[in-house]
Amino acid sequence: MKRALLVGAVLFGSQAFAGEYLVKYSNTRAFNMLNTMTTSKVSTIQMMDHNDTASLVLVDVNKKHEAQALASLLSQPGVEYIVPNFKIRAFTAPVDAAALKEQWAIAKVQAEKAGSALVTKVPKT
Repeated sequence: MKRALLVGAVLFGSQAFAGEYLVKYSNTRAFNMLNTMTTSKVSTIQMMDHNDTASLVLVDVNKKHEAQALASLLSQPGVEYIVPNFKIRAFTAPVDAAALKEQWAIAKVQAEKAGSALVTKVPKT
């Protein structure tokens, strides 16, 4: 049941990079299986990139067979999860000491001091 819900969430989630998904695997055996699946001549999945340290594979899934391909990937032992590939953007804002004090444990990590140090060390171009 969880896997069916996950497939639904993946299919209707963010489509920033249509057809691109990140696959988290748990061991070498799972990675080898992913590699085999993507090198087949009739495969609907293409491996785009691989991050060995994070145990992640970026795959491109043929839109025509997307649901079937994702279900097949999720059913493989060693595949932990699949999420759509999307960009996250960070926005910078001036450091406001009053707003920082309202955040949990912000004093403990000395964020105000770190933010001030960061702003002063940025080279001007």
